[in-house]
Amino acid sequence: AATLVAFGTSLPELVTAITAVKKGHGELALGNVIGADILNVLFVAGASAALTPGGLLVPPEFFTLYYPSMIFVIAVLRFGISSSRDRLGRPAAIALLVAYVITVAAGYLLPVASL
Repeated sequence: AATLVAFGTSLPELVTAITAVKKGHGELALGNVIGADILNVLFVAGASAALTPGGLLVPPEFFTLYYPSMIFVIAVLRFGISSSRDRLGRPAAIALLVAYVITVAAGYLLPVASL
C-alpha cells in the first residue's frame, strides 16, 4: 500500500519531468525530481519524528536493503553523468530502473527477519 501511495504522490513530478524532457529541458526534469524527493523524505521524516512522542523508529531493513539501494543510485547518478559528458545515458538509466525494481521486489519478497 505504501508503494502505491508513494507512486501517487510522485506522479506529478513524473509528469513534469517527462514534459520537461520532451521540451528539451532535461536539467529541469532532474532538478524537479531530486528536489521533490528530498523535500518529501525530509518533510515526512521530520514531521513524523517531531510529532511522535517516542521519536521515529528506523527498522533494521532500512540499513540492510534501502540504504545500500540509495548509495547505489547516488553512485550510478554520479558516475553515469560524469562519464558521459554531463548526460545520463541509457545504460545508467537502465541501471536505475533495474535497481528500483529489485529494491521494491526485495522489500516485498524478503522476510523482514532475514534482512
